[in-house]
Amino acid sequence: MSRQNHDDDLAAVEVQVLVASLDQPSSLAAELVNLCDSTERASAGRMRRESLRHDRLLARGLLRTALGHHLGVSPRALRLERRTGSPPRLAAASGPADVAFSMSHSGRLVAVAIGRGAELGIDVERVDPSLDVDAVARRAFTPDEQRELDGAGPAERCAVFFRIWTRKEAYLKARGTGWSLTPDQHPDLSSSLSHGGGSVTTIPVPPGHAAAVATLPHAARDGVRAGHATPIHLTMIGVP
Repeated sequence: MSRQNHDDDLAAVEVQVLVASLDQPSSLAAELVNLCDSTERASAGRMRRESLRHDRLLARGLLRTALGHHLGVSPRALRLERRTGSPPRLAAASGPADVAFSMSHSGRLVAVAIGRGAELGIDVERVDPSLDVDAVARRAFTPDEQRELDGAGPAERCAVFFRIWTRKEAYLKARGTGWSLTPDQHPDLSSSLSHGGGSVTTIPVPPGHAAAVATLPHAARDGVRAGHATPIHLTMIGVP
């Protein structure tokens, strides 16, 4: 358990995070896949490759595992809803209305964040040394973020890029806009891990990856700028 961005004047948002590999022992993988309901199976069934269908259900099983751990209920009993163009959410009958969650996966790694009282966003990325980070940064980074990247040495430039990218992706997910905003509309998260009442913190992940989780008070998401960032109390959980 670790406490990050703590501020004695503000109540921290409690966030539980699960980071797990899709490469699970066959018996555990089968258990996780079997947690999925018929709707999730039908959605995965539309994918062409069997390996992708399996990974999709396995990721959903990990999401259910994390939600069940947080709520103290059977993962199989949970009901998830999804509206067109929106991420899944917990059905009203499955838990408290203030429960928020976010999921991300890259390569063979899945990350899930769950909390209450704030919007959540999580992003995990596999660091890709072949990516033209300068070309992507020119399109997506704010001037200060670009300067942070330019200040990195050759050996760390790729890692710095993905650290900035995951912070931005997590925050934009929490805000609910995704990458629909142009860079000039993005918050600058280069020198500060807080903006508009929200907070962003990095997540410990295996080497070769980068990850971050963001929280944003409901009022801030609706356009009301809060005066201080709400700190994150981060707890890492594992697969039983």
